Amino acid sequence: MTHRAALAVCLFVCILIAPVTLAGDGPSRNVELAPDPGPLVPPGTSPTGDGRIRIFRPVTITEPGSYVVTRNIVGTSSNPVVRIASSNVQVDLGGFTFRTGGYGAGVIAENVESIVVENGNIIQEQGENGIGFYSVRHFSIRHLVVTKTDFSAGGGILLSNCENGTVEYNTVGGAFEGPLWISGSRNVIARHNVLSNTDCEAGVYLGGDALTLADNLLDACSSIHVSGSGNKIVNNDVRSHSWYPAITVNGSRNRIEGNTLVDNPNGGLWFDEFSSDNFYSDNFARGNGLDFRDEGTNNTSHGDNYMPDKM
Repeated sequence: MTHRAALAVCLFVCILIAPVTLAGDGPSRNVELAPDPGPLVPPGTSPTGDGRIRIFRPVTITEPGSYVVTRNIVGTSSNPVVRIASSNVQVDLGGFTFRTGGYGAGVIAENVESIVVENGNIIQEQGENGIGFYSVRHFSIRHLVVTKTDFSAGGGILLSNCENGTVEYNTVGGAFEGPLWISGSRNVIARHNVLSNTDCEAGVYLGGDALTLADNLLDACSSIHVSGSGNKIVNNDVRSHSWYPAITVNGSRNRIEGNTLVDNPNGGLWFDEFSSDNFYSDNFARGNGLDFRDEGTNNTSHGDNYMPDKM
């Protein structure tokens, strides 16, 4: 190649790679290619520098990942603030508040596994549930404050057909159908929660097998209703004004142990006519109108119960 030809090729390459300058009235501007946008994330989210994904408006999560809320969010009348439609998702509310709009929910997850929701507030205005998990496996709901502002239908935390999870260190209160409602589930542990209700018709419902309700405080109309079998109701403090006894059992082979039942005007511990083969021990009941009542079959005391007012 001649010297002149080589110089021409070099000049052509320099023109290709140089920034493009646009003429205009003001100073010249360099036009550069946009940076790589990185991995795709659901609408209503954006990446953070630490690998987590920001949530800043109502969203459906369709990809696994760690998500963090960066502001208070108000939902819509018919959709949850956050819908989880992927497994392996952690949602950290970061101390912020979800306020549902109309009949929407706070957080909904369905047919997924390995889910964590934590660290924030959910205000439920009407209908639906603060949190609703449906057929979710391996999950944790923790360090949340869930409240409800009216007497319409809807619960605080609802678990339906769920397995292998924990509900712990939450405060749930308001005009719920029930602050905690577990149905058709198994191997779920609910512990160290404060559960209250201003609707005296409803309380905590345990409907399933191998469920554990332990070390919770229940007050302001929250009672416990136990169905299913093989459940453990241990070391709870129930000081309620519910229309029902503090603990009602109508399942079988349940363990009722170490509970404190005080000043519940409609009863302390009651085994109804459908209950059988349950055992109870170390429970303390006082000032409940009727501390203890057994209408079932083969329910057995294992000792050290203090329930002086019996039938």
